[in-house]
Amino acid sequence: MSAQRVKRQGQQGLTLIELMVALVIGLVITIAASMVYVTTTNSTRVTQSVSDLGETGQLALEILGREVKKAGFFPAQFSAKDQSLQPGSFENTKLPGNAVFNQGVFGCEGANYNPATQACEARVAGAPDGIVINYTATADFGDAAVIGNHRDCNRDAVSGDAANGAALATGRPLYVSNRFGLIATTYTAANGSTVNTRSLACHGNGSEAATTLAPQLSGFDDLVIRYGVYGATANQQTPDRYYTATEVSALPLAGDLPLLLG
Repeated sequence: MSAQRVKRQGQQGLTLIELMVALVIGLVITIAASMVYVTTTNSTRVTQSVSDLGETGQLALEILGREVKKAGFFPAQFSAKDQSLQPGSFENTKLPGNAVFNQGVFGCEGANYNPATQACEARVAGAPDGIVINYTATADFGDAAVIGNHRDCNRDAVSGDAANGAALATGRPLYVSNRFGLIATTYTAANGSTVNTRSLACHGNGSEAATTLAPQLSGFDDLVIRYGVYGATANQQTPDRYYTATEVSALPLAGDLPLLLG
């Protein structure tokens, strides 16, 4: 065999079948790698979304929980003539006769509180709930011994509420009222695209001239609030059941409050 023939045989390439098999194998590997990448990316995105939802929900609970803990608060250093100081009692110095301000917590089922009418809006089935949280606090007269939070949820001083005028002049407790609910909000990204969502919003009595709730935290779909009501059993530690705001309002009264509201 001549050297020229040996050189020609050494330069032989792949057959068409071999080339097709190699292409198929490469294609399968590429598809598999792409599927792994897409699955991993989707999993990461879902995990991040769940984490974001959990964080948003936790922040909302902290905001509402902090306010609920103060519901019905009355500075104990004032005399009993300002407050009966009985469990469950509450003094409405905001708008006497308006049920929204008669107690520490008032709920709006399927509706938000309307600052313009100072009442709950008309109920809409399936719509998010709203809640009004009321308490009292001492005025800020430059005294380091101020007790309670005299600013509302939007950081406006409640001394701006005309209903607190007499209390402010005499150094009596100021009425604080924070109203929470969900409102529709739209955000525009840098690329011009828009995102429609709902935000947890609040209106405080430090700015009664405002007629809308101000958004505080975005990324919500719904807000459902239930109220635990205790029975008549002595030393009962858990509610008998949980009620909607409408159901709580229909319960028998103990003084000026729903019976043993927990």
